[in-house]
Amino acid sequence: MNFKKSKFFNYFLLGVFIFILYFYHTYFDLNSIMDIIKESGRLAPIIFILIYTFTLLLMLPILPFTIISALIFGGFMGAFYNTIACTLGLIISFGITKSKADTSILKKVKKVKFFNTIKNGINKNFIKTILITRCVPVFSYGIQNYIYGLIEVKFIPYLIISTISTYIMNLLYTTGFSKIFENKKIEHSLLFLILFLSLIKGINYLYTKKIK
Repeated sequence: MNFKKSKFFNYFLLGVFIFILYFYHTYFDLNSIMDIIKESGRLAPIIFILIYTFTLLLMLPILPFTIISALIFGGFMGAFYNTIACTLGLIISFGITKSKADTSILKKVKKVKFFNTIKNGINKNFIKTILITRCVPVFSYGIQNYIYGLIEVKFIPYLIISTISTYIMNLLYTTGFSKIFENKKIEHSLLFLILFLSLIKGINYLYTKKIK
């Protein structure tokens, strides 16, 4: 019975992923997505969060949605909605890894080159590793969600630390992008983003080198 449930879950999950990939490939365009969200009225935040969450589950790039949130909702609310979506994606991904579903996607995650880097980091310093990986764009957020589930971290501390660090990062990105698109002190905003990303890149290099 458990085998049948697991097999059904695998097919269901595969079907959902195929549908989302089709939708993403067919309709994904920043302007089209923005129009859909803007025309949704009060449902705009919900539509945005759902699309963002599905993107995370598929381990696709989320930077375009960070830009969209800055354009539509502004810096602070954009960061808030981004964080809600990231948290939902985290919870669902964590649940998938614990569902005993032997999906091909989880097998691929285990082969990601920084899987062992994160695993070793968790064993050495739980909090520091989560903070750094969540703050470093080099580590794909969607892939991280599955990795942390597979290496069996404690869920509640992981959830709290991830949510806080994710909100801080989202706030930095959305406020930076919103100022750029508002054409207010664009030179300062661009310089800030360049310096910030350079700093993050440096931290990532030192961290991965130390772990290895």
